[in-house]
Amino acid sequence: MRRFVTWLVLALALVWSGPQNAALTISNLSGFNAGGAQSFPVIQTTATSKEDTSSTSHTITLPSSIAAGDLIVIVVSIRNGRTLTTPTGYTQLYKAGEGGGAITHAVYYKSAAGGETTATLAVAVGASGAHVSYRISGWSAIGGSINASGVNPPSLSPSGGLSRYLWIATGGNIDGGSTLGTAPTGFGSKLEIADSSNTACATASLSSEAATVDPDSWGTAGASSFAGTFAVRGL
Repeated sequence: MRRFVTWLVLALALVWSGPQNAALTISNLSGFNAGGAQSFPVIQTTATSKEDTSSTSHTITLPSSIAAGDLIVIVVSIRNGRTLTTPTGYTQLYKAGEGGGAITHAVYYKSAAGGETTATLAVAVGASGAHVSYRISGWSAIGGSINASGVNPPSLSPSGGLSRYLWIATGGNIDGGSTLGTAPTGFGSKLEIADSSNTACATASLSSEAATVDPDSWGTAGASSFAGTFAVRGL
């Protein structure tokens, strides 16, 4: 009888140890989902600026306290569809309306060296415009897209797949009462500025763990407009 009880205890121990080990394995693999980011990027500081005169050089105010490795993102709306030169050290994410249109809307970004306070945007022929900028920490990648016209930012599916992203909808218009109106549904923390000629630039953000986000439209189109969507992946 004693031998039977001993074997029974050993058998129960083996049965119990199996599920424990299996659960541990599943838990260890849970971080390897598509994209893999374990935290959301964080908007640390923001800034807005504008140029009311017809200028060929726009000084863009950057957010405060920029540290090395931060992501700097610049969003611009420039009147009269002027040709823009990417600011030194930055990469163009997207741009539309350049060359004969009524407005040019563009986004540029860079990994910060630290201590930046302004950026300079060269504008061919000269025009007024408005700018929004971000300082974002905890990031690993950025991607985006812009529509052909109108105030509906395009659907975006980052190549990283399902992950923790900061999604930002952007918009620019002219003669819309100096505003893009209400932000796309679910997007908050709206930033907006317009120059004295009613050229508006606006952004709004959403933190979401998703593979695809399809924003609906900004509230005001104006006489001419563009809208874009970009996503910043976390770490």
